[in-house]
Amino acid sequence: MAHSRALFFLLIVTAAVAVSAQKYSPDHQAIRNNEFDLEKAWNSHDMKALAARVAEDVQLVTSTGEMVYGRPAFEDRYTALHAVRFKNSKYSTSDDDIDVAFLSNDIAIAHVRWSMTGERAADGSAGPPGKGIATKVYVKKDGNWLIRASHITLVPEQQKADPVKK
Repeated sequence: MAHSRALFFLLIVTAAVAVSAQKYSPDHQAIRNNEFDLEKAWNSHDMKALAARVAEDVQLVTSTGEMVYGRPAFEDRYTALHAVRFKNSKYSTSDDDIDVAFLSNDIAIAHVRWSMTGERAADGSAGPPGKGIATKVYVKKDGNWLIRASHITLVPEQQKADPVKK
């Protein structure tokens, strides 16, 4: 009897470890990986790699309210921005800053909290560090998760709202 209990306990512990090792589903992890790839592309100022993270028909609303339609326009816009304003910028997010919810098997919404340093003001002077939240619609095409739509919101430093508990 004691042997059966020990075996049962071992099976329960093994199952718990296996579940905790798989924190996210493969699709969920793929979206998170896309966000980390976006961060790497931004920080290396590789706009081709950055544009590869978005769908061909992407729609973007920038933090200044500008509308950008399509991957070529997205790449052109960020190439221009990284030539001056974001030339020395560093973008960061963490695993805890990415929330993903699936609307269907091939559509998800992600809220990504981020921070940035090194941005330049229009006059070339150093800008303050920034923080924001991007709301993104992801679509799965040919097995790859890409950003189909994104809306960027700046969060002023004085606004430190407590996150809503899940």
